[in-house]
Amino acid sequence: MERADVISLMKFISLVYQNFEVNDPAKIQVWEMLLKDEDYNDVQRMAVDHCKTEKFPPVPADLIPKKHSMTVYDHQQLEREQDLIELQEYHENNKTVPMPDYILKELQSMGGGDDL
Repeated sequence: MERADVISLMKFISLVYQNFEVNDPAKIQVWEMLLKDEDYNDVQRMAVDHCKTEKFPPVPADLIPKKHSMTVYDHQQLEREQDLIELQEYHENNKTVPMPDYILKELQSMGGGDDL
């Protein structure tokens, strides 16, 4: 975001929240530094949403769209799903002997193998 965009955003916030000051050059500089890599339209949309629902003015963190990061659990779940898909594809594409019961039970515990 450009400095002019940051000032415009801060003026918008000050119109909604009377105690939000825009006159401090140091405050403007800090907001500019924190928001410099953000898209103005995304931040403006977050500001509007914040102003509609919150009693207190936002801080920059409230206006930066959250990037979804995967947890360890998400990674494990994704790996399990991929393993399940690979196992089912292998079973469908290759002539195999019947699957041993202990593997079928494990496969069903992961949410698959119902059609086997």
